[in-house]
Amino acid sequence: MNAADRHPHAQQGTSFIEMVILIVTVGVILSGLTAAVGAGLVSPGSMVRVTQATQYLNQGLEELAAIRRAEGFAALPGSSSATLADGFTRTTTLTEETGPTCPNPAAGACRLYSLVVLRDGVTLARASYLVIDHD
Repeated sequence: MNAADRHPHAQQGTSFIEMVILIVTVGVILSGLTAAVGAGLVSPGSMVRVTQATQYLNQGLEELAAIRRAEGFAALPGSSSATLADGFTRTTTLTEETGPTCPNPAAGACRLYSLVVLRDGVTLARASYLVIDHD
């Protein structure tokens, strides 16, 4: 007596419909994985640009801090814009800060520098730097 004789209603193998469903399901999963891997391949280039922009931003902050240390508060520059390598631009905007964010109540004692690094019109990095005249 074989298995078919013992269980007359038992299925033997898989049907054509089950195979089609399996193939479609595997296809959908593979296409999703392919799209995810493709999206991951695009982002390393943009991550390199963000890293470069962050380096240019840090460079601008370090330049301001170096001027403050070497020449004093009065020598700090005003607003500016610099064209950097690889199509990057760094803008530095100076705002005379007053009010609760400035711990020194004397007029002109606080300067807020806002630095933005752009490439092709897209902002990739930004930071603010509050400089206080303690002299």
